[in-house]
Amino acid sequence: MFLGLFIFWLVATLILNNFRDFYLLENVSILKRPYFITIGRFLELLSCVNLATLVYLFFKNKKRETALIYIKYIFRFCLIFTIYNVITFGLLKFNIIEESVLLYYDHGIRLNGGYVEGGLMV
Repeated sequence: MFLGLFIFWLVATLILNNFRDFYLLENVSILKRPYFITIGRFLELLSCVNLATLVYLFFKNKKRETALIYIKYIFRFCLIFTIYNVITFGLLKFNIIEESVLLYYDHGIRLNGGYVEGGLMV
């Protein structure tokens, strides 16, 4: 069902792109051009469905207690990562530490996503 929906939107977007005007910034990566970004988003959606399927298959035969242990570990990791990002952003925002590769300059100052927006893997 998801695959059919995603393919429908991919084809519809590729067809409709022919009738739209795009105002791109200078020096935009080829991966962010109208047709390539459409295909990239399609692949991203397929990856999300595949990951959800893998998670389902992993937890399918696990006992409830075992699944809760995994969920607690994931939650703790996400909490620690969030605290780290909040502290880092606060230190950078209030000029306690100077400019860093942890920043991403777009329409203001943001923390580098690590894997999105052209970020660095840290």
